[in-house]
Amino acid sequence: MPHTTLPLELLCHVLSFLPYHDLYLTRGVSRQWRALVEEHIYLDVKARQHRVSIVIGQAPFTCVLDLYASNYDPIQRVVHFKPRDGDTIVSPQSNNNSNRKYLTSLPPPPSWHLYHHRQMQLKFSNHSHQASSLCASSLQTLNPQEREKALFHLQYNPVLECSYALPAYSWLPSSDQADSHYVGDKSMILSFSYVPPLDTIVPNCLSTGSSPPAPQIKIHWLHVTFDWLISFTQPKIQPTQIYADRYSQLYHTLTHQYGCYKYDELSEPILAYIIQQDHPMHDVAPDDNNKGDGDLPKQLLSYVQEHTHEYHTRLSRLQHMLEGCCVNPRMIWKYPFAKSFVVGNGSLLSEEDVVRRIQDLEDEWRSLSRSLKRRLGSTAAF
Repeated sequence: MPHTTLPLELLCHVLSFLPYHDLYLTRGVSRQWRALVEEHIYLDVKARQHRVSIVIGQAPFTCVLDLYASNYDPIQRVVHFKPRDGDTIVSPQSNNNSNRKYLTSLPPPPSWHLYHHRQMQLKFSNHSHQASSLCASSLQTLNPQEREKALFHLQYNPVLECSYALPAYSWLPSSDQADSHYVGDKSMILSFSYVPPLDTIVPNCLSTGSSPPAPQIKIHWLHVTFDWLISFTQPKIQPTQIYADRYSQLYHTLTHQYGCYKYDELSEPILAYIIQQDHPMHDVAPDDNNKGDGDLPKQLLSYVQEHTHEYHTRLSRLQHMLEGCCVNPRMIWKYPFAKSFVVGNGSLLSEEDVVRRIQDLEDEWRSLSRSLKRRLGSTAAF
């Protein structure tokens, strides 16, 4: 409990008048303040029913499902979001606008490729598009081309533009699609599973019929950090690692006992292991033969050793390459050509081409911002 003469109820009432980003800044006062503020933010998000909307597909065939705050882990400092009971499945077969499952009133697409394009975005309801921090007088002094470039870069918010590619769906009858899949980033992890449609006709090379119907997607939960929530209104806030202690322990075990220094932290086996630490007795078989020498599941250890120095998603590969070029990986979402490459939307560019273009455009912006600062003075927010 922070040192204060105010009763806890009155203190929480005072905190309710502050926006989330101001509350977030007060976390640095002490550990007690951090615990109080984070719990207050969670309770406020839950009381106001702020939602995280999961948007799947591509316009105009996009579907959305809302998730609401359900739990808060004070030890891991992670907020849990879940869909409401009876509303956990995103289906292309039902156009129910009252439940906000479809963003458009168009009929379902004839091909599953249009709907299940493996593209997903997350939106937090408590956000507003931030105006540029440039003052009006500074904007007026710029020519139209400079003004357009400045606004493009200064109004960029990575979390609003971020897209994710869902794992591929298998039409093989032997595949167990009921198993949970995981999609993650530095500050969030999403769990879902595919629900195959009834009487699905498995396509083959000799098939001349229409494409099979799209699989349903059952959303289980979403885990996020507080900075992920705040970054929707404050794009300059840098994301922190979700379940940082678990990732650190896994890295320590893999490096010191097995010599595995490089692996894809966003791959599904890694994400599954990180999540399974919540219920290790239920998710890992009790047979000791399933464990390695360092108490890691043999399946996970085999995967890491087999795929060391490999990055299986386009997002993780680009992030790794940009970090090697001293470019902020969050700049991926600023440029349409990079977003198209990440979600596999017909991009003809190679990974090296995407990284090189991002690097060149960021260098161009840094040069322009330095020039504008010299012309407009040090007070210009470039």
